[in-house]
Amino acid sequence: MNPIQIDTIFFLIHPLCYESHAEDPEFSSKYRHYIDYEKKIKERWLARIEEMASNEALVVGSPGCSMELEEFVVQRLGHRGLVIRDVITHQPELWDTLLSDETKTALGKDLLSMYWKHEFQWKSDPLGQPIIARGWAERIKMEFGERGLVYDPDTVRTEGWGESFEGCVANYTRFLGTYLGLANPIEDEFEMTVPGAKILLTARFVERISIDSTVRLYLWEVRDGRFVGWFHKAMAAIGDPSVVARFATAGMSFEIQDRHSVLWPMRDSEIEWEDGDLLVPVRGAHYVIAENADYDQFRGSLGQAVLIENSKGPEQSAL
Repeated sequence: MNPIQIDTIFFLIHPLCYESHAEDPEFSSKYRHYIDYEKKIKERWLARIEEMASNEALVVGSPGCSMELEEFVVQRLGHRGLVIRDVITHQPELWDTLLSDETKTALGKDLLSMYWKHEFQWKSDPLGQPIIARGWAERIKMEFGERGLVYDPDTVRTEGWGESFEGCVANYTRFLGTYLGLANPIEDEFEMTVPGAKILLTARFVERISIDSTVRLYLWEVRDGRFVGWFHKAMAAIGDPSVVARFATAGMSFEIQDRHSVLWPMRDSEIEWEDGDLLVPVRGAHYVIAENADYDQFRGSLGQAVLIENSKGPEQSAL
């Protein structure tokens, strides 16, 4: 078999989270906005899969991937469509059948990295998605090799799709890029994802800005005229220093929210205010919202953020 050169890989993470429950009246009533949004994004996935070129491949990471979607992927892409259902945290047998000795050693180092960074003050939650992502990376390497698919980790183009944008997509792709040895981060495409934050369901995506080689800034305009920014660490490894983005408020009125509540201005907030600057963690759901602001001023302020590393602090994957 002659090897097939793959120049672009798309990673579809946990697709159709809402579709499988949409027939439940109570669920449907509660999550109608998300169900409708998912339908719109699903159409984009299917249309893009239909037109994929012979040098493009798709990896679906989803233990609960529907048979309908899997059959569509296989029918349209053949060997270039890979659906991964592995969940190494729940399938002990994968330790021997999937993981190389090198990967097992690396997982041990991940565990030690958590102790080195947090001593005994940490929970196991931040390890879950990175460990699964490492298993997925091993599956990709194995399956690509068996299918005769090759790619150059220094030049391959990559995109992240799926659900949710700031949750599973962000967390899995940041670690997949690292474990696949890619030179550049997997770039998460907002318009091919379903966001977790309700404010983003009706927002107009404006642009993605590279703050440095691994940190991205996503910007939106909300219907009521406010602007929203979100800092994303696009490539990471367990034990990496925590990162904070420091930017000038420049007279603008800011509010920081997570998916459920206001984080700043609030007492005892982890968001810091110092000499007219805000310091916002580059992890999880920290949405920077400006009211009565000019977009160019908003973009300029956040786009010129200074990134500060801290060897202590919560893991990048925590949401």
